Amino acid sequence: LEVIRRDQSDRGLSTEFSDMAIDELLRMHELAERMLDTNRPDSTGTGVSDIGHVVGQIADLYRAGAEDRSWSLVVELDEQFPEVKAQVPPDALKQVLMNLVENAREVTPTKGIVRIAVDVEGDTARVRVIDDGPGIEPDVLPKIFDPFFTTKGAVTGVGLGLFVAQGVVRRYGGRLFAENRESGGACFTVELPVASETAVPA
Repeated sequence: LEVIRRDQSDRGLSTEFSDMAIDELLRMHELAERMLDTNRPDSTGTGVSDIGHVVGQIADLYRAGAEDRSWSLVVELDEQFPEVKAQVPPDALKQVLMNLVENAREVTPTKGIVRIAVDVEGDTARVRVIDDGPGIEPDVLPKIFDPFFTTKGAVTGVGLGLFVAQGVVRRYGGRLFAENRESGGACFTVELPVASETAVPA
C-alpha cells in the first residue's frame, strides 16, 4: 500500500483510499497488539495500586470533564480500611475501571447514578461498578466478556472493551464478573489480591 501510495502522480481518489487503507491497517495492528497484551506474561512485576486513590482520580476526571450532567458518579469507600492496596499497577487498574464506568454511564438513565464501591473481604480487594440501567439480558450475560461481542451499534463498539478488561484483571491474579441486581441495574465486580501494604484496622 505504501508503494502504491508513493506511485501516485497526483493526489486523487486512489491516493485518498490508499491513505484510508493504511490508517485502518495500523488501527488493526494496534488492536491485535492490545489483544495479545491481555494474556502476555508481564516481565515488569505487578506493582501496587492504592485503589481509593485510583478511584478518586477517575471520579475527578469525570466530574471535571463531563459536559453531560444528566448522571452522577458516587464513590463509596469502606470506612474500616482507610487504604486499600491491591497487587496491580495503577495504570492497569485505571484502564479497567474507566472502561466499566464508561459502560455504566452509557446505560444509566437521566438523573441516574453510577456507583464505585470499594471494600475488602479477607485477602481480596473488591471494586464494584454499579449502574441504574436496565440490567443485562439473561441471554447476553454469559457472553458479555466474549471477544467481539457487543450490544452497541457497529459504529460505536467492536466488543473488545470487556474482553480486554477481563484479561488485564486475570493477568494480576484477579477476576472480573457481572451480575444483575435485584433492585435493578447491573453490577460489575473486580476482585484482586490485597497487597501487604493494605492498612488493617486495629
